[in-house]
Amino acid sequence: DQLSEDEAIRFDGACRALERGELERAHELLVELAQRHPVHVAIGLWLQEAQLERLIGEGRTREEALGALRERWLEQALARPSPRSWVLAARLAPT
Repeated sequence: DQLSEDEAIRFDGACRALERGELERAHELLVELAQRHPVHVAIGLWLQEAQLERLIGEGRTREEALGALRERWLEQALARPSPRSWVLAARLAPT
């Protein structure tokens, strides 16, 4: 899960944007980083958090949002199995 210095700065900026409630900016940066670093677990984790907050911001309850994310990430893990995809799908699983 190594990032170049520039990418690490972008990742830190995305995390800080999410913490400040700048959901769209954080999501945009995290999607971009996830596309360039598809095996990076921490980027995937923060992307899940951004996706969760966006769904809640759209009016879903936390449980509804978690359910939608569980399905999405499980489908991704089944379609493209990898240690990262399974870790991130398992993170959202209820048990």
